[in-house]
Order: sequence, then structure tokens, then C-alpha cells
Amino acid sequence: MKIQLKYLSLCLFSLAATGCSQHVIKTNSNQTASIEQKAITGLNAIFETPSYDFQGKLRVQSNLVEAIPKVADAAPATLDPVLKKQLDQYLKQQKVRLSTQEKQNLYTAMAKEQNSASYAAGAIEKSSPFNFLLNVLNDTEFSYDGSVHYRQKIAALNVAARYEKPTLLVQMKVPMVVDFNEYKFYTNYFSLLPYLVNKDSQNDFAYIDFSKYKADFERIKVAQFAEYLKAMNAVPYVLADSKHIQKLSLTAQDRQQKISEKIRLNSSLEDMLLQLAMFDQVNAPYLQQTVLGQATTTEDAAEQAEITQDTSAKESVEDYLKHNETAEDYGMSQEAFVAYQATLALRDLVSQKFYATETTVSNVADYSADASEDAMIAAEQAVEAAAEQAEDSASTASMLSEQDCQRLIETAKTAKVGDLTYCAYAYELEAFSPSRAEQAQSVLDEHFASPQEKLAKVFEPYRSEQLVDAAAFAALWQKHQAEIQQIMNATPKDKKTPIQIDVALDDQGRAAKIDYALQFKRENYGTIHVYNDVSIANYGQASKIDRSALRQAKSIQEVSKDSILEKWVTNLGRTLEQETAENKDKTTVKPALSYDEELAQLAQKTYQQTESFSQTYQTLFLVHMAAEQSTWVKNLSPQTLQEMAEVYAYWFSDERYYDPKGAALKRIEALQAKHHLEEDEQFNNAIGRCINNLTEDAVDENKVALEWRKLKQQYKQPQQIFAQQYLKAYEAAYDWDVPDLENLKKTAHILGQTYVDRQQGKLSQNSIRTLTEDQAEQIDYELYMDVYEDMQKFVK
Repeated sequence: MKIQLKYLSLCLFSLAATGCSQHVIKTNSNQTASIEQKAITGLNAIFETPSYDFQGKLRVQSNLVEAIPKVADAAPATLDPVLKKQLDQYLKQQKVRLSTQEKQNLYTAMAKEQNSASYAAGAIEKSSPFNFLLNVLNDTEFSYDGSVHYRQKIAALNVAARYEKPTLLVQMKVPMVVDFNEYKFYTNYFSLLPYLVNKDSQNDFAYIDFSKYKADFERIKVAQFAEYLKAMNAVPYVLADSKHIQKLSLTAQDRQQKISEKIRLNSSLEDMLLQLAMFDQVNAPYLQQTVLGQATTTEDAAEQAEITQDTSAKESVEDYLKHNETAEDYGMSQEAFVAYQATLALRDLVSQKFYATETTVSNVADYSADASEDAMIAAEQAVEAAAEQAEDSASTASMLSEQDCQRLIETAKTAKVGDLTYCAYAYELEAFSPSRAEQAQSVLDEHFASPQEKLAKVFEPYRSEQLVDAAAFAALWQKHQAEIQQIMNATPKDKKTPIQIDVALDDQGRAAKIDYALQFKRENYGTIHVYNDVSIANYGQASKIDRSALRQAKSIQEVSKDSILEKWVTNLGRTLEQETAENKDKTTVKPALSYDEELAQLAQKTYQQTESFSQTYQTLFLVHMAAEQSTWVKNLSPQTLQEMAEVYAYWFSDERYYDPKGAALKRIEALQAKHHLEEDEQFNNAIGRCINNLTEDAVDENKVALEWRKLKQQYKQPQQIFAQQYLKAYEAAYDWDVPDLENLKKTAHILGQTYVDRQQGKLSQNSIRTLTEDQAEQIDYELYMDVYEDMQKFVK
């Protein structure tokens, strides 16, 4: 599985296992060492010792401005008049009936899609949640402590917070331990919310097992990773101007704490992050290939992508009941997510009644096995498709040379659209080059590009598979000093975020204290100060971690059993449903739909009116082209665009949805030849597949809606409707088997009752009291979830 950078922080705790723990800190006898080198040596001491303790405090202080003027609403996004006129004519030609308001909503969403800047946030008002959070942080004390044991591959972190007001006192402490021997992360989250843990487990650690990543961690070359981190620590110091590094006088308290020297670095957060980003860019090949051992060939990358996708699917199954996530987290619609929750609740009830020894998690894993297999098959198909596309590309690479494309681009309006698409695909040569005004805007955009984007071009040639250490990187930085200063000085100093780092060294030259101070100042809301003071002690003799408490730890599922956590999602769902029902009666302004939602809505309306896959596809195609490739729509004739849409509908559709014959097929084949739309590389696959998916969804949705309308007319009560639809779906799914029909009808009737009870918040064992074990065998939970989801959509 591909190593993700988000796991790197965990790697810090395993550094010494194979190399770092063998280092010995030596007293710095070089009295002539520069102060920046002393600071670097002190900071890197944590990577060169078997263990150490740490503790610190985090403080946030904000000085909000007294009055913040309310920013006027931004001017509404408007669509280009030329595009608007073309779309009006096209929709009329396609006989798609949209109201004036529906058209306006669609065009506004398209304009916003074209210009994401219209979503830029205005000033933060004083009553905003952000300012409320700052006020809370002002009065909250944060502290932490812990220890790192490299040789034992274990580390502990305890985080504490205290909020005190005259009438309120809230405090908590969350202990955490990560153990790379057992590959487990331990915590006691009872300290956050006591109701999340059953009373028998409130004093126990809960653990998360991440041993599935063991092979990934073992692939990391620890010694090289340590050198990389040490070099990264050194970068801000070796690049700093001498006037920004100074030696501080020691106070009486410093001497009492046996501090021998204090060194201060003054910089800005923006400059420091920029330096580290360039260091990371230069060393990216080294980090990925040498340190992390990632695959580099195209074939290996495809294989890794397949494994990653398959593993991700399995992980979602294993974590099925571990998280209280939203529909968006699962990539589901709200109806599908509610149906998914209801299915879990039903399976849990059935398991409790008949299979008490089985856990819900294992049941859900069984239930989702098919989904995991489908994900694996999909990944395999994706890799095969990519390989086929690569072969096709090789075979068609001689279709047009780069010189041919350059000549075509000059006369783009008379060129074949398939050729223009191929040139963009093969050589990144875009048709309909920008006007002089647009070119000027492009130059302006380049002028205002972010400093990181500009510097990235400077350092791109220096990317290396060998470690470019701090000294070598400083030489590169110095080589391009003129360009760097020009880029970095483009941002005024008063617009940057000052950062101050004080490093206090002990008598052996190791960091004993590291104090960070940042100052965020924005004219819209005032100044925010962030202070983080860290103390490091007991180098080589860190406090021991109580392993006996870890041995008694229980899994997250076990400590949460019979607690409110199991019921929380259900209760939250009921509350939201009640609020939604109450709000229906209130006069509210509906939020504007996103562009994707508007496009899906247009697909529904078009198919409802035309009942034609091809006509629906063609309508969506031009709208989406106008949003994604407006210059093409402006420069190509309406006839060309119409004919493109006809060919695209045929090329990307499945035969089940659209399979023209006879004269219709001959016309499409003639249009393919006319516009050179005969090979995959001559199509814009992103647009073609997107519109095809939307059109297929609209067709399916309308067919299903029609079936449900007939069902509602025949059966009036929700329980009967659910039962009949489940019965129909079950018989269709198991047409190879003859079920006990009478038993199946009783099962369907009971399932219909569970739907009604769930909707009313009354789902319990009483809902399935008459269910027999034989009938339980006739519950297909996937079918149940499908019917439940459709009931929410079509039975109001």
C-alpha cells in the first residue's frame, strides 16, 4: 500500500529502532561553533538519544477589533451574455421547458463554476463562530506532557485543557500511547465524554489496531529518515540572515534551570514554510524512493493504485461501526445513508434475537463483502482500461504530429473537432488560443501567482534521488538569491506572520526549552497571538510507561458496548428528521444548488419531458461544454456542437440505454467521419463520461419513479408498499430458487413494519417479535437497504 505523508508523524516514534538509538550525544566542545549551528545541534538532539521526556503549554490570545464593518454582498455571478444567448436558443431548440427562475438558477451555478473566485469569503463578522471560538480559546489553558522511548518503540502523550469562569469549570485530560511493537494506538476517551463508554470500562484504555500498516512502516529506512528530518530542522537556520539570529542574555531563572545558552530566530511563518516547501520539493524523489521505498515505475504505480483502492474498500468494512460519520463521509446521498443506518439497526436486532454470539461488526463485514469484491473488480478493470488506453495511444500516436497540431490550432474554427481534442490530449495544444486581452490577463495572473508556485519552477531542476542536506540546499538558495528575494519581497513585510523561536540549551548543548511565538494580524478581525512553550528533559532516562494498563486495554467496540454511543447516531437522526419536518411548515429561502446539483436536476427535467436518452444527453452536453470549455462553444457553430453531442451520446452510452439502428446509426457514423470522432483520443473523456453518468441516472430514476407511482396507487399504507416492493425485489434477485412463498410474504410484512417503526423512532425487538429463524434467513439486507432508500425518495 502506498505510504501516505500523513503517517510520517507516527514514524517519529520509531526512528531509533534500527539506527537512531545507537547515537550518543556528545558534549559540544567546539566553543567557536556559530550560534545557528548550536541551535541546530540542540534541536536535533531529540533524534540522537534513546529516550526523553517533554512537557509544554499552548496559549491563544486574541485582541479582536471593536467594530468590523459588514462587507457588502459580492455582485452575483453572471454568465457570459454570448453563452447565455446560445444556451437559450439551444434549450428552445431541444424543446426543454424551464421556467425563467430555473434558467437563472442554472446560469448562475454555471457562472460560479467558471469563476470560483465568486465564492471568496468576505470579512468575518464579530458574532461569527470563528470569533466565538477565539473567545473560548482565550480563556482555555492547554498543557501536555509525555515521553518518547525509541528503543522500546513506544511513546506517550497526555493532553489537558482547563476552562474556568466564575460560574463554570471544565477540565479534562486525555492520555494517549502509541506502541510500534504491538502496532496499537491507546487512549481513554472517557475523559472527553463519559457517556461514550460503558461504566465498566471508564478506567480502561481503548485501543485501535493499525497492524495492517506494519509492512508499510517496516519499509521505511529509519536512519535515512532521521537524517532527512535533521536536515529539515536545520534549513530555517542555515538560510536565516545573521541579523535574524541572536544570542539572548540569561536570566536568573534560566541559570537556576541550568540553561547555558539561549538563541532566538526571528522570521515569518510564510518565509519559513516557503523554505521548507522548496527543501521538500528538491528532496521529494529521495524521500519517496529511498526513505519510503515507494514504487516509481508506471507499472508499479498502477499496481499500487489497484492495491490501495482494494485495501481502502476493505478498511471501510472493518471500520463500518466504529465511526459516527455523515452521508458525505461515506459518499452517499442522505437517503442512502439513512437506509444504511436502518439496515444496521435491523441486522443488530436480528443478531440479538437469533445469533447472540455474533457481533454486529462481523455481520456487517459479511454484509459488505460483495461491495469489497466489487471494489476490487472495479480496480482491476480500471487498471486494464488504463493499459488498453496506453496501447491505443501507442497505436494512434502517429495520427497527428505536433507540427500538424500546431498548424491546425492556427485555423481551429475550420478544423475537425476530433483532431482538436486529440491535439489537446497528445501535445497539450489547446484550440482557440486566448485573445490579446486574455493573454495580458494570463501575464497578470502569473505576476500574482503564489510565491511557492514561482519558486517551484526555480527549484524543479534540482530534484534529487540523493539527500540534498541543509548545507547543499543553502548553496542552491544562495545561487538563486536574486530571484528568491524578488519573489519573497513581493509580499509586504507587514502582511506576513511574524514567528519567533527561542531555543535554550543545557550544559551539553541539547535543547532544554523551545518557545514558539506567532502573531497573526488581519485588519478584518484584529490580532491573534499563539504561544507554545516546550521543555525537554531526562535525555536517555525518560519516565517509564505503564504497560500493565495497556495490557488491560479493550477494543473501541468493547468499551463502547451498551453505552450511548451505540444509540447516538439513531437519536441524532431522529432529531434531524423532526427538525426537518418542523421547518417544512416555515417560510424559508431555499439555498442555491451547486452546479453539479443544477446539472442533475436539468437531466431529470429533460428526460421527464422528452423520454429520450439521446436528447437528454445532447442537452446536458452543450450546457456542460459551456461551463467547462466556453471558448469552444463560442467559436464552433451550433450545428457542429449539435453533431458533436449526437456522436458523444452514442460513443459513451451503454447499449441498454441507447442503441441506435438503421438510418439513425448511419447518420452517427457519417458524423463520426465528418468530425474525426472515431478514436478514444479524439473525445473529451471527462465530459463524455460525466454527461453519460448523469443521463443514465436520470433514466433510471424516472423508470423507478414510475414503478413506485403504480405501487402507491395499488397499495396505500407504507407497510404494505414496503412489503410488496421487498417481495418483488427478492423474487427477482433469487429467480434461480423457489422460496417458501407464504413464509416470504410474512417476512416482507414484518420488514414493512420495521420500516414504519424506524420512521416513527420505535424500532425495537417488538418490531420483529413474530419473526422466526427461517424467516430471518429470507432477509437480504442489501435488498432491504435498497427498498428503504427508495421508500424515502418516492413514498412521502
